[in-house]
Amino acid sequence: MTSRDVLLLPRIHDDGLMFAFLGEQAARMGKRCLYAWGLAEEGQLGMRIPGSGLITSPQQIFGAPVDEFGVTISSIACGEKHTIMLTADGKLWSVGANECGQLGRSGAQHGSFTIYPVEMNVGTKIIQIEAGQYHSAAVAEDGRLFVWGRNAELQCARRNSNVVNKPSRVTEITEAVQVACGANNCVALQQSGNVYVWGAVLGKHVSLPTIVSIFSKIPIVQISAGDDHFGALTSSGYLYTWGRNEYGQCGNGSQLDRPHLLRQQPHGGTHEGRPPLRADPQLVAELLGSHVTKVACGRLHTVAVASGRIYSFGLNSNGQLGTGRLSSTIITPQLVCELNKITTIFAGYDQTFAIEAPITDLMSSPSASLETPKFLSMSRLRQLFADGSDNKLDIMGELESVFSSMACFNGSFAYTDDRRFHCSASNIAMNLDDAMYTFNMIANHQDADRFGEIIVDCLKMGVFEGNDHFIFNQCSPRENAEVCKFLMALPWFHEMVHPEKDDRYDSLFMPYVKLLTAVNRLTGTKLLRRWWTGLATRHFNKIVQVLMAGVEYQVAEKKDNMDMVTVLKLLKQLYDLSQQFSKIPADHFYLNSLMKKMDIRSDFFHWITDGSSREDDELLKPFHFVDYPFLFNAEAKAALLEAEAQFSMYRAAQEPSMAMIPFYGVTPVMNPTFNIEVRRNNIVEDTISVFSHSNQKNFMKPLRVKFVGEEGQDEGGVRKEFFMLLFQQLLQSHYGMFIEDPDSHYVWFSGIDLGEQENFKLVGRLCALAVYNAILVDFPFPLALYKKLLGHKLTLDDLMMLHPTEGRSLQALMDYEETDEEDVFALSFQISIDVWGQAVDVELKPGGKDIPVTHENKAEFVRLYVERRLELGVNEQVKNQIGQFISGFKSVMTSKIIDFFQPHELMELIVGNENYDWEIFKKNTQYKGEYNKDHPAVKAFWDAFFELDVDQRKKFLLFLMGSARIPVGGMEKLAIVVQPIPDHLYPVAHTCFNLLDLPNLADKKEMKRRLQMCIEHTEGFTLV
Repeated sequence: MTSRDVLLLPRIHDDGLMFAFLGEQAARMGKRCLYAWGLAEEGQLGMRIPGSGLITSPQQIFGAPVDEFGVTISSIACGEKHTIMLTADGKLWSVGANECGQLGRSGAQHGSFTIYPVEMNVGTKIIQIEAGQYHSAAVAEDGRLFVWGRNAELQCARRNSNVVNKPSRVTEITEAVQVACGANNCVALQQSGNVYVWGAVLGKHVSLPTIVSIFSKIPIVQISAGDDHFGALTSSGYLYTWGRNEYGQCGNGSQLDRPHLLRQQPHGGTHEGRPPLRADPQLVAELLGSHVTKVACGRLHTVAVASGRIYSFGLNSNGQLGTGRLSSTIITPQLVCELNKITTIFAGYDQTFAIEAPITDLMSSPSASLETPKFLSMSRLRQLFADGSDNKLDIMGELESVFSSMACFNGSFAYTDDRRFHCSASNIAMNLDDAMYTFNMIANHQDADRFGEIIVDCLKMGVFEGNDHFIFNQCSPRENAEVCKFLMALPWFHEMVHPEKDDRYDSLFMPYVKLLTAVNRLTGTKLLRRWWTGLATRHFNKIVQVLMAGVEYQVAEKKDNMDMVTVLKLLKQLYDLSQQFSKIPADHFYLNSLMKKMDIRSDFFHWITDGSSREDDELLKPFHFVDYPFLFNAEAKAALLEAEAQFSMYRAAQEPSMAMIPFYGVTPVMNPTFNIEVRRNNIVEDTISVFSHSNQKNFMKPLRVKFVGEEGQDEGGVRKEFFMLLFQQLLQSHYGMFIEDPDSHYVWFSGIDLGEQENFKLVGRLCALAVYNAILVDFPFPLALYKKLLGHKLTLDDLMMLHPTEGRSLQALMDYEETDEEDVFALSFQISIDVWGQAVDVELKPGGKDIPVTHENKAEFVRLYVERRLELGVNEQVKNQIGQFISGFKSVMTSKIIDFFQPHELMELIVGNENYDWEIFKKNTQYKGEYNKDHPAVKAFWDAFFELDVDQRKKFLLFLMGSARIPVGGMEKLAIVVQPIPDHLYPVAHTCFNLLDLPNLADKKEMKRRLQMCIEHTEGFTLV
């Protein structure tokens, strides 16, 4: 037979056994045929031979599996006395001796001269087979690895049995792409490039698959095993060898053994407590100048292909090295003959085979001839989709193969470069963008729903139901990492955000969450935390989106609280990471439907009452949404704060009642409200006097304000005007407490030493009191104040908001890309601060005036500049003033709810916003009496209102509600009531109730005139 006639030449482990397919010649005869020759006394050729049991010339084998085209066998592996066959449809067959169970036929130990199938689990498709002396191995299409046969040397990776008589999965290895068997050992290669060994290695018994540590940083793409030596090929074409070397089979110029490291893993170990060996796989130096594309290990020799040429080394007692002469050993690679177009090589017991072919690329991938597990790439999916609807069954089959196995799933999205080989805490080794694009292609297909059902079913049976051991802490770190990769990519599957569909919640979402929780617990959060932290925003956000969709469904369907807690704990971790590393905005974690679906006020009150009896045991601890404040949007937080304020007011109001116990017939007079009376023209001094003589407990009571000489009773409107007028006065520059920036018109602490700091504490108290009593105040401080209240760091953005001119200058410094900042900007670490018209020089750090600002230290300069201007001031006066303000604020606002807010939300809570939507304002208006939206007077009012400019409309809000700003929740939460009054009257506002008395007047022009009169005269309260 010529080389082009041979379709398969197996590895050989006995003396003389050989199988071959006849290719073109057999095809001309009409059917594929199988031929064999060599030793057959144990039935290993699939036929019974009388006498010596030798077949000295090729004989056709008739018992092999066939179809209409003939023999279906695609690969054969030979042990010493047995043979394993693989058919084109992924089925296993075996024949020969079976004293160690190497045929994989369960309980039977007797051999067979007839070829029989090896039973595997339904749906298991094998793509690669190997045979050792008395054991066998197979790789499935989904990356699972199976081994069976003799196990006395632990070559089947089972501790408690000398024989494994049916295919047994090696659970410690996923994503297997190749396995090689030595006489009594195995070596396996993962998609990620990791190499594992187990069994008898240099006299040591390695009980479970143990990683060869030196290859953890080297991308290995092909492996081979001899009797007790090994070869490994890198993606760059370098050849490593290690193991027994008494005949120079490692090719390193010596005959000393090259042991390898058996690094201890939680799932590994050495038999009988023997210590691991020292790491020493070594490059074959003689081949460093060549790009090696193939390696094959025989019993005691090794052959390699580089640039189309064959190199061999090791034992040559039977001419197996192909040098043309017999010799005992060759310890360095020797070029074999003049063949220069070799593509594939095979090494047997003491034989070598090579295939020559006229190819154009001799530098092909080292693993090009391997049939690897089935993966799903974007290009493959695009090709399947492009073939049209006629290819739907192929698409479904492809999806079933890939999504039934975590290994195939991960391999589908592995990087195509060397990054896939170096999975670590800093490298996920997976291209999540590929996963995103691939799943988007599936989601956008016309049959997306059907494909989704197939994927869900495959994940359920092939992945989720096969990983229960994670729940019970039985897994290895490597396996853990593979599961983490899967969990990173799966959120892009479009069904993940639809737990409400069919049974997606139970079959997809919760299994994902439970697996994620288990892995998170096993890794101590370290691996997931590192990976989550390093994710691009789009991928981090997708995981959050999936979990939030699940919580939304759980709340809507009132699912089990424990399941909800499981999800919320994961979200809490993600939220904390997001806040720490600025991954995504906080509002991506908001459950905006929460207020509609749940009574959060009731949840809050139960949270308070359960607080004294909190359980550490999660099973006994009552569930409350308040324990997960990141779910609450600004509106919900404001509602919680209002509920807490009302609860505190109620409790403070009840204390005097409890204290009113008659003593000798005298009942003490106690007031359940905090009443203050001030003069309108002396509001600051009167307020300071009242507060300086008030008990702290009074601040917890409902506030009631009365202006001296006015009839208005405080149902809310008087308080509003009190705070508005008070802050207008306190923030005036002549008090010296605050200064206004002429560009931004925001105010900040003056930094002027006024001697008395108590007034800053008073302003803080007043601000908190306004919040406590649900009053919006005109408080023109920038976002920086609210960041300080919540303990957030200030940045250049905060300086730019308060002092735009300074901020833009510093931003220009940061944006400058050249390295000559010292010459261009001429700055030092000393700045000048204006204090009441006088420039005061301040060093940002010791010796700052002599330290120039350079390209290297400009970031430090900007940080210190912002800190000095906003947080410290000259002689740290600003720091002291801010401290007094915060102290006063927190003396009234003791609520922990305030810490739930984001700075911009707290700012909006205190001062409101200006997000006006006048159409919504009109739509939400209610009418009393004869009025309705079509009444002539109402139409005249709205026509007149919409003719007002924006400033006039804002004044109308001030006239009507006591504030021109919109509360948290927007204008949707702003509802006014309009009721009729006689046509000769002017409009009257009841600010306590957002109630407008509107004259029954159909004349738009007159209506507008009266409105304008009202909005220009808004001060003062009278009884109506």
